[in-house]
Amino acid sequence: MSTESTGSQRRSVAFRPWLAGAVTLLFVAMAHAQSASADSESVVHFRTVHSFAFGKDPHSGGARPRPPMLASDGNLYGVSYAGGQNDFGTVYRVKPSGAVTTVHSFNVSDGYGPEGTLIQASDGNLYGVTSSGGVGGGFPAGTVFRLDPAGVLTTLHTFRDDDGGDPGAGLVQASDGRLYGTTSGGGQYGHGTVYRIALDGTFEVMYHFGASRKDGQRPLAPLIQTRDGHLCGTTYTGGRWGGGTVYCMTLDGQMTRVHGFGAQAGDANGSTSPLIEGDDGSLYGTSNFGGSQDQGALFLLRRDGSVKVMDVWARPSGGLLKASDGNFYGTVFWGGASDKGWVYRLTPSGKLTEVHSFSGPDGAEGDGELVEGTDGRLYGVTEAGGTTDSGVLFSIAGRQVPRPKR
Repeated sequence: MSTESTGSQRRSVAFRPWLAGAVTLLFVAMAHAQSASADSESVVHFRTVHSFAFGKDPHSGGARPRPPMLASDGNLYGVSYAGGQNDFGTVYRVKPSGAVTTVHSFNVSDGYGPEGTLIQASDGNLYGVTSSGGVGGGFPAGTVFRLDPAGVLTTLHTFRDDDGGDPGAGLVQASDGRLYGTTSGGGQYGHGTVYRIALDGTFEVMYHFGASRKDGQRPLAPLIQTRDGHLCGTTYTGGRWGGGTVYCMTLDGQMTRVHGFGAQAGDANGSTSPLIEGDDGSLYGTSNFGGSQDQGALFLLRRDGSVKVMDVWARPSGGLLKASDGNFYGTVFWGGASDKGWVYRLTPSGKLTEVHSFSGPDGAEGDGELVEGTDGRLYGVTEAGGTTDSGVLFSIAGRQVPRPKR
């Protein structure tokens, strides 16, 4: 059963003057949107759509959910890291009505501990990864799988450590039609890989992390393909100063750009979020740590290699969503009124506002990116909280209303 609450925005986070200016410059380049007028305010409608749970109930959806995606049939699909028939994780479906169904329960031989966000490829099927398990003997270290519209799951590849292991991020379909992804471990140097896989399962490792001192390690974020055709992503650690990297490479695996974090105090550190490409070709993302308080940051990497870093605080737990209202939305893992995480809105003019603070029963520990549904609401998940403390699916909608006369 879903619950809904309505209220004005809870608080605005005041940036230091130089930070506010930097954020303004950052996001004006990304979008042009009209901000709320002086005689109006934004009212937020928060709804707990579903509480996930361990157990075999086919409508529980599993436990410890990962962010959903919107498929062409109008439903949301995602994975849960645990729970399901075998307690090894699930693929879940959410209908527009809010009804949740477990579409597939993992069983070790087809992988377990699914991670990341699913994608729908050009063939209409869903593709994703599990962080462990797989087919065959030895020590399987995760899988790439396909799920067809009938709910039939096919394991396309099982990792064996030498070709990567522990994939922790979803896939991207590039302009050549193949799927590209990362593993956070394994490979020639034990620090992760970039791989590609065709829709028929043909697999190839494109890059092994850790070959040099400036190379990144432990890529935990999905790749994006930029307008110039390159694949770009982040690593959680490694690089010249140990704070992780932003990297770009060609489709044939040639590294073309590496920026290392941690060169100075207050730099971004430990990014696990997908990047966003701005209109000017700059790359934008979040980091779990770094910033002036080492509690998370928002960063801009320009094409000329210069970097801007802004404090976000409270460990941002995923990348940014640019919504149809022209604003940007994200979640943080902790902080807020109950120290259980919150959802924020960032306007193109640089105003950062907390739009909902989780309290526990309505969710805790925001996880990953939001997605906009066909109803215009934004949907996301928390890793904990809810009726059984196994995570929730929530939605948020905002609208402009006249400001009351005082």
